[in-house]
Amino acid sequence: NYGEINGIQYYLGQDKGITHSFIDETVQNGRTYYYVLVAYDYGLEEQNISPSENIFVLEIDENENIVRISKNVAVVKPHQLAAGYPDEGSSIEGELSDAAKLIELKVDSFDPNQIQNDHLYKLKFNVNERGHAQADGKIRSPYDILYVNDEIKVYDMTLGDSLVYHETKDDVSGSNFDSLEAQELWVVTDEREITTELFEGLRLRIKMPTVFPKVNWENTGWVEGNSKIEVNLSTKYQYFPWHYEIIWNEPGVEDTTRVNFLLKKIDDHKGNEIPKDQTLLDQKFNFHVVQKTFVDSSGNYPIMDMLVQDINGNGVYDWEEDYILVGESQMHPTLVHPTLGKVILWSATIFSISFRNLSDESEFPEPNDVYRMDFLRTFHYSDSLMFRVTGLTEELDEEKLVEDMDRIRVVPNPYVVTNTMELAVANWDRNQDRRIMFTHIPAQSKISIFTMSGVFIDEIDVDNSASGRTSDWDLNSAANGTVHWDLRSKEGLEIAAGYYIYRVESKQTGDVKIGKFAIIK
Repeated sequence: NYGEINGIQYYLGQDKGITHSFIDETVQNGRTYYYVLVAYDYGLEEQNISPSENIFVLEIDENENIVRISKNVAVVKPHQLAAGYPDEGSSIEGELSDAAKLIELKVDSFDPNQIQNDHLYKLKFNVNERGHAQADGKIRSPYDILYVNDEIKVYDMTLGDSLVYHETKDDVSGSNFDSLEAQELWVVTDEREITTELFEGLRLRIKMPTVFPKVNWENTGWVEGNSKIEVNLSTKYQYFPWHYEIIWNEPGVEDTTRVNFLLKKIDDHKGNEIPKDQTLLDQKFNFHVVQKTFVDSSGNYPIMDMLVQDINGNGVYDWEEDYILVGESQMHPTLVHPTLGKVILWSATIFSISFRNLSDESEFPEPNDVYRMDFLRTFHYSDSLMFRVTGLTEELDEEKLVEDMDRIRVVPNPYVVTNTMELAVANWDRNQDRRIMFTHIPAQSKISIFTMSGVFIDEIDVDNSASGRTSDWDLNSAANGTVHWDLRSKEGLEIAAGYYIYRVESKQTGDVKIGKFAIIK
């Protein structure tokens, strides 16, 4: 979108709103910062008026006191938290699903005035289904799905599971999404950290583990025992990226193949069709495979089905050569065999197990040995991550106040000539305004300053609160744990160089902290 005035073209953007953000990581506590947000208007082409930048107003007097500012100017003064003020933070709650354990979530608190304290939130991702391993829906496993995540959603559970944030590739600049041109789709990226827009005073930063499923090698292998078994993933494993455990049974306990009929040829782990006469049903195994991501209708983990791929075609299972195929089987809703009864068909092969690497049967796994197969994946319909925002309250924590008062400091200490918190010299006929800062003090406190010989110098009455704000741009609150002192006595005279003692007393609890600082001119 370009506008042309007198032969000059102006890029007018895509009118998508604010799509960029900036985090100032160079700020120092106690200094005042001014931030300005400007936009460009479209101008008037028919009157030859060019697009121009919005104006802003920032008027300060010679003492750097603000006289007036426009609405697009923000005034910020970073500070430490007051002693006893609850720490802002978030906590992950509930039992985490496999996918929720794999993502990295950070919750940033931006605007305490908008944050809903102690609210429980739920993070979810939209599931875009891309297909199934089994084309026949009548015998398709409920866990058979290839999918990607293409939207970000956050729900406020405290407000009745209400949607408070929803982001797609079209909502912002698109930096949280990647285009997969071959598949003609957009996905939530795993290449970089995801940063959401602000909602209810919060911002989320998320790192996804993957886009499409792949083996989680850090969580795959022997949990109990050790043996050189061979596990081969099938060509369609991405349709079943769940958590599996191969568990060896107690002596005398066997699991039996559930599939009782072959309606057509099935695939081995390489994706090749197996002749029916090389597929052995009604087999018994001294181990079983549990899928531990979901629970079935009875509340139990699903047990995978198993059958034998008869490599040498001799009609019996030979552990030195044959493969045991692990997969899903389903009862056909309508087919009934005259002698077998209800027909159970093979749905899909997930992986195979082979013992061909073992020298003899003494190397077989022992009872209760467990081999785990796990995958990196994104959020399924059943996945969510719950987090709670905590600590945003004006209520004083008296126990924490006592601990925090040990952190009270004078900055800078020693004071040498000047420091970066001091105001600029606007009038060269005046002396530099000097100041030091007390940090981590209680928001309601009294600071007394003495010479080393005990002579009283000055007293600072600290009243950091929202009710004490003096202007629209004053952001003072009970969270502010700082106050400045101008290095002058109660009579308004500049103090001499030397050591001084300070005494900080909390007005609310009476707790006291005594310390000292040095002034060098």
